[in-house]
Amino acid sequence: MKKSTLKKRIFAFTIMGVVAAMPVMASATGSPYVKSPSTKTGTMVSGTAYSCYAAAKTATGSSTYTYFRNYTSLTSGFVASSGRKVHMELWEDDGLFNANDQVKTYEGSFKDRTLSSITFLSTQTSGEIEGSGDNCAELYLKMSVDAVSGDNTSDTVNSGLFEYSVGIN
Repeated sequence: MKKSTLKKRIFAFTIMGVVAAMPVMASATGSPYVKSPSTKTGTMVSGTAYSCYAAAKTATGSSTYTYFRNYTSLTSGFVASSGRKVHMELWEDDGLFNANDQVKTYEGSFKDRTLSSITFLSTQTSGEIEGSGDNCAELYLKMSVDAVSGDNTSDTVNSGLFEYSVGIN
């Protein structure tokens, strides 16, 4: 093999190794689907925060999302009521020294004891939810389930009333 051909091959393999070792950044990320947290009726609880990376240079509220699936039912200790609601809020966690950002709100409806639908209500913060140039948003969901007259107040709304995924485009 010629010396120049060998140099070209070594150079090509070196470039391929450098490119293969470079970190791959997804254009946008979200959490896996997780079960909603357990709670008592009328009590707002928070789920786990997930670091989600926006495709844009700075994370904005308008580019966030929450997907919901696998709705289930309340236990028999709860009154069957189509007037009951579950309230959900998407938040961005700014740590100990800054106020967190409420980003979006959602509302779930019941048919008797079964969660039947979840609807997007509003965007609270559409602009930057991180500092300029920071594309990593730490997103989490808060939720509460309305109490209805006649509910057994010692009963807990079990984890997994629904599953959700939070993320950012």
